[in-house]
Amino acid sequence: MTPPAGPADERAAIHSNAQWRRLDGMARVSSGTQNGSADHGGRPAGREELMGRIREMQERFIALNARDDPSGLLNLSLTMQQLKTLIVLSMESPLAAHRLARSLGVGTATVTGIVDRLVDRGLVTRTEDPADRRVRRIALSEAGTRLIDTLRGENEARSMRLLRRLDDEALRALAFALDALYRAAVEEAAEQEGGAADAGPGTG
Repeated sequence: MTPPAGPADERAAIHSNAQWRRLDGMARVSSGTQNGSADHGGRPAGREELMGRIREMQERFIALNARDDPSGLLNLSLTMQQLKTLIVLSMESPLAAHRLARSLGVGTATVTGIVDRLVDRGLVTRTEDPADRRVRRIALSEAGTRLIDTLRGENEARSMRLLRRLDDEALRALAFALDALYRAAVEEAAEQEGGAADAGPGTG
């Protein structure tokens, strides 16, 4: 992969193993097992500073991916909602419109417009439910399936190339951090579902 244009010290910061060793320190400080990384004054970095560093690296990583765009995603002319719809349908399909709307966090009128445009592009299909003709089942078309498979395959290949550049220490730190982040996401999702269940249906 051609290094991104920019100052030499910025390129070194992106590719240096020291950056990933700092991630190891960040992971350790979050678990309370070590002192963690320190700021310029030599004191351990606080939670807000650590989260700020993580956000900064995420933004840099996104910018770098956008520059390279190995999957050609930026040339697809898909909106974020359209892409999310394809991803949801790739995980569970076919879906009724109301279930798709719930998964996307939008109303049924909005999802109808999204699906209309994807049908026009040949990426999804919309058919009657044999058990209830009032219900339309939405699914990926063959073209939509090929598109998602291509995007996933190319992104996975690039991720593996980047991971192979890391040493064992960095891989362990990254696995630890991602595992912790996933557990936090699962806990938050469970709390949100529990809150919705406790609220119950409206009585108005």
